Amino acid sequence: MKYFPQEDIWFLGGLSPKALIHEHGIVMNKYGERISLEDKPIKPKKRDFQSEEEYEEALKRYKEELEAWKEELRDSYYLIDLRNKILVFLECPESETYRMLLPILSHDSERIEYRFTDKTAKGQLRTTRVVIKGFPATIFVTVDRKHIEELATRSFTATPETSKEKIEEVNKLINLKASYPWQYETETEEFRIIKELIKRIKSIAQNEKLDVLIPFPDLYELFPKEIVRDMRDFQHFIQFLKAITLLHIYQRPFIKLNEKRYLISTIGDVRKALEIYSEIFETTRTGTESETLRFYHEIVKTKDRWYLKELTHEYNKTHKKKLSSESIRRKLNRLIEIGYVDIQKDEEDKRLNVYVPLVKENEELSKNRKISENWINLKSKLEGSFKKFSKEIPQVTPPLL
Repeated sequence: MKYFPQEDIWFLGGLSPKALIHEHGIVMNKYGERISLEDKPIKPKKRDFQSEEEYEEALKRYKEELEAWKEELRDSYYLIDLRNKILVFLECPESETYRMLLPILSHDSERIEYRFTDKTAKGQLRTTRVVIKGFPATIFVTVDRKHIEELATRSFTATPETSKEKIEEVNKLINLKASYPWQYETETEEFRIIKELIKRIKSIAQNEKLDVLIPFPDLYELFPKEIVRDMRDFQHFIQFLKAITLLHIYQRPFIKLNEKRYLISTIGDVRKALEIYSEIFETTRTGTESETLRFYHEIVKTKDRWYLKELTHEYNKTHKKKLSSESIRRKLNRLIEIGYVDIQKDEEDKRLNVYVPLVKENEELSKNRKISENWINLKSKLEGSFKKFSKEIPQVTPPLL
């Protein structure tokens, strides 16, 4: 987040709807003009006037202005402008706030209105209108399984690595920062260049109202199409591909259509997007942490059927950190929920459960995990897709390899 303009970033803890409204909302009148609550008319004081007539006249104007002020407030609303914002939730927001954000995360509409019942300073109930505008980038840091599963349908899901090597490297870095703090307090030249690049990209995209064009009408054929969420995941991938293209704004061709400028994605951008996406494809599609998925691929699917006792023994045989059979059972329950494992009763002893793996490596669900390995064939498909596009848009002539 240090690379991005700090005024665009909101680091948030457990955020309630009221906090979101009052900390980040702007009061607007029905014409979309900003209202300052400090502009409320001030009641005149009698001692400030030389005559009774002047005071009465001022009091009359005050009452008229106050009534007009109240009328304007009655038609007002709070505007929360989330365009170009990055919301970083260090803790999961309250459930009501989360429900507010769901339509925004789904990109259902750029402008969404809500109504809340709120209390005034005098304790009276009133209805507060709130309009949330724009699609922010959001980052949720959570270990709450419920939130992970709900967020998985509206975002990319990645699980941080927890290997011994990773922990050792982190501890080493903490140690070095404590020993040589001056080396980490100054920005490097590389850091400043990247930061300035992001700032310029934002400025160009805003000022020129630049959009990204993806000249591969057959790109969708590379993606799964088995379940409803595949539509939403593909939409997220398209936005991700556009972001990668924008990061290479100075190396990419432009095209102007109907008085609008488009930056054009290249085959190289598609490859980079696919390489990154393939790393988080399975955790995103299943909403499941990588440790559980690794348990499935490395152990569960290696046999046609398992007993819980066997799986526990096999896991502990190959891992230094031992797990109880109950911990293994919880992993299996999650795999059952996402359709990776079926649970059956043992034919000879009905008291025992048998766990049967359902997903094999060559199935649709796993194909994106190795999508970059067959790049020659993939490149050929994209070139063919671009030829189809260029026949309809003959102005696009720069090489896109």
